[in-house]
Amino acid sequence: MEERDPLMSELSKKSKRACRPSVPAKELSLRRYLPAFLLLLLAEEESYGRQLYQKLKRWVGPHLLPEPDAVYRELIAMEARGEVMSRISPSPEGPARRIYRITPSGMEALFVWQQRIEERQAAFSELLRRCQQLKTGGIAQETS
Repeated sequence: MEERDPLMSELSKKSKRACRPSVPAKELSLRRYLPAFLLLLLAEEESYGRQLYQKLKRWVGPHLLPEPDAVYRELIAMEARGEVMSRISPSPEGPARRIYRITPSGMEALFVWQQRIEERQAAFSELLRRCQQLKTGGIAQETS
């Protein structure tokens, strides 16, 4: 068996760490904005947890999707805040389901989320524009 040089092994580990993105994958998920996504889906149609998760998966894709438990935790928190209400409904395909629907307070919260996201969207658009300039060899310039 070949002996490994400990210094080379350490350098190899460091170079692998250096190649990782500085933003962990979990930070790239939409977890921070999960209430907004759920409120919008529930404003469109009442639904149960698994169905909401499946809709989110189709909408944002698997890379941005938070874990399923996060959806259920957020629904419970939103119900505690009065943004959604739930009822138990029998299911023809198994156990009863908890069906959620948005409340008037939830609609107000959704529009607050909309405003906050619009503010951030402008900043992200500028970030993307300037990154694109750098990528194509130009010097990123602030817009007035």
